[in-house]
Amino acid sequence: MVAEVAAGAQDLSQHVPGAYTGDVAPQGQPAAPLKSLTLDGNHLMMVFDAPDGEATFDMVVSADRQAFSGNISYQGQTIPFTARKRP
Repeated sequence: MVAEVAAGAQDLSQHVPGAYTGDVAPQGQPAAPLKSLTLDGNHLMMVFDAPDGEATFDMVVSADRQAFSGNISYQGQTIPFTARKRP
């Protein structure tokens, strides 16, 4: 799945059940690799190894799995966001 996130892109792949790889690349910044991904029902938590510390995406996925909303936490700041899967 590739999604637009905070004027950048997020690219995740599942290679075997429960094992994900990928990164998030805010516009103009180097890509931060995925450290962990946890999905519990519709609650999704992703942690990325960003250049200046971990970036955490804590979100709820829509029932149709086409959109999500939640918060990004990075360097002591929390930013709400919504996103939709590209067609």
